[in-house]
Amino acid sequence: MKKTYRSESDNASVEIFHGVKSSFRGRPTLLLKIHDPHEALLELFHSFFRFRDIHPKVSQIELAFDFFTPNVMDLAGFLESHLFLKNQRTKSFRFKTTFYLNNGRKSSKGQKIYVKKLDNTGEEFVRVELTLRRPLIRRLGLDFPPAVEDLALLRFFEFRRFNEEPLRDHLIWRNRDLIARIEQRRPGFGSLVESQTHSWVDCSFHTEYGDPKPLMEISEVLKSNKEYLPNYSRFLEPMEALNREFIDLMANQRFLSSQSPKMPH
Repeated sequence: MKKTYRSESDNASVEIFHGVKSSFRGRPTLLLKIHDPHEALLELFHSFFRFRDIHPKVSQIELAFDFFTPNVMDLAGFLESHLFLKNQRTKSFRFKTTFYLNNGRKSSKGQKIYVKKLDNTGEEFVRVELTLRRPLIRRLGLDFPPAVEDLALLRFFEFRRFNEEPLRDHLIWRNRDLIARIEQRRPGFGSLVESQTHSWVDCSFHTEYGDPKPLMEISEVLKSNKEYLPNYSRFLEPMEALNREFIDLMANQRFLSSQSPKMPH
């Protein structure tokens, strides 16, 4: 059973699910999904829970980062090429127009990039969505209401660039003995190994149109060859200036509005 309550003045809403599945047999269960909450709304629930001696557990947190630009598709491509999800355990994939940096349903956190439209104007923007699930929430010690404003975002993801030329140089160096032997036996043929190395890099890390693949796909290829490419993360260089600028920008933003909403109906 589900009931939905929406605020009269904004997008805040609460979905209440009765009788959801639970591992606590014989106990009544209740699931709340709070969308676009305000601090005042969370404090209202918090006060009610304390009064009733209810101890809720936060099972999922979704944080949205919205980027507005005239060049929406260019920005989406840039984010796919430079956004790096730390401690990735499952592979990235694309479904329709959304790029998933991992399979969030099978991980303690998930991240995705997609283009969205404003409901009132139809203006397009790029949204990066970070989802934290119960195992990670528990390790972070987040209770209700969760202190999302204090989260160290770079603990979960950051901006990186793929250093392609150092990788090419490393692969040529790794094959230096083979190249030398071939060149000694058949002068001029050692360059074929170099050409094959460059072809492997082109096919593994670029699309059929010659554009770089999403950074997480590149990371997965490097990881799958880690025996041949020890310390493969050195080819994924953190973009320190951009990371600092992002954190400085987020310091002036808030996930939760401090304004007091009207009571939902």
